[in-house]
Amino acid sequence: MFKYNIDNSKTYKSILKKKNMIIFLLTIVLYIFFSTGTTYVPIENLGIIAGIGVDISNTSSEAVEYSVPISIYNYTGTNTIYNLVPKGIGHTLGSARQDRQLQFDKKFILGLERIVVYSEKISEYGIRPIIDILFTNPNVNDTGWSVVCKGKAEDILKLHIEGYPTSSDYIEGMINHATNLNFFSDNYKVMDIYVRMDAEGRNVVLPYIEVKDNLPKITGMALFNKEIMVRKIEMEDAKALNLLRESNVRGLLSIQKNSKEYIDFDATSKRKIKVEKTKDKYNFTIDLSIIGDVVSNSLYINMQGDSKVKEQFEKDMEKAVEESCMDFIKKMQSEYKIDVIELGRVAVANFGRGTGTNWNEVINNTDLTNIKVNVKVKVDTMGRGNY
Repeated sequence: MFKYNIDNSKTYKSILKKKNMIIFLLTIVLYIFFSTGTTYVPIENLGIIAGIGVDISNTSSEAVEYSVPISIYNYTGTNTIYNLVPKGIGHTLGSARQDRQLQFDKKFILGLERIVVYSEKISEYGIRPIIDILFTNPNVNDTGWSVVCKGKAEDILKLHIEGYPTSSDYIEGMINHATNLNFFSDNYKVMDIYVRMDAEGRNVVLPYIEVKDNLPKITGMALFNKEIMVRKIEMEDAKALNLLRESNVRGLLSIQKNSKEYIDFDATSKRKIKVEKTKDKYNFTIDLSIIGDVVSNSLYINMQGDSKVKEQFEKDMEKAVEESCMDFIKKMQSEYKIDVIELGRVAVANFGRGTGTNWNEVINNTDLTNIKVNVKVKVDTMGRGNY
């Protein structure tokens, strides 16, 4: 009993000693932290960046001139936040940044920017320098959205939108919620561009926006070959692109006979691709599994009461989606000349990397009969019934 108490006493003293040591070390850390001092800067003296724009005024290889406007939250000490858009101009992106600071009375703060807007002109010239300088800077928000715009990026950032401190806030929400009804993904961030730009069998695509009735609007997709934009496609083709390129995306599909007879189908699409190789030829099978809800229907009468009517709709929708997808693949091969649906990525995963294969050429030269699209549509719900 006496020996047991001594051991317990020793254990207690050991624990107490460790606790005291921890408290001592924490005290030293806190003392060093507070003794070094913390500098507080009023928010009115900081230029917090909401959005970044990139444009180019001269595409001559000897006299490239970058224009880099940024959207700033301007805090005035009241409840009102103003949008300022200072702009820097230079023959390099770094010198444009330097020029911008010469005409702005605050320190720029990176890390909270919501969007990066590339003008169509800079996109056609090449966005690699911008991606490199953004990704190199550890303070930049690499999860901010990226878009291509018609006209000047500066004009987009200067837009005044009622109820929003900056147009960058509005565009952020617009791109973020585009995933609801047009089969858009969420892979349009700075990081996404960086990892796709030079990856084998991959190509960058970004939402394309224009100003309509003084509001930004997504009007299509910008297609890139590496860092260079080669084409803008309209929304109808963009929906087919998203179905073929993305998985687990949501959108609205319709079949319309006339202005009074049509059906709208709110669906989620999942994609799987299989590839086989025979000698030097590749065979691709794209399986799309689409399940969703009928949200309006004046075309298929008594769908809820007659399973045959429902099955007929599913077959008709399968055929319509297959035709739309195959039409897009034809355009991709004949007009765009780039593998924007990333079939090459699947081939690389199956047959190895580092072969030096130009997958754009391989996919473009693949016979259309060797690319199959199989669509399976299933109706989940049909609303509250007919009336």
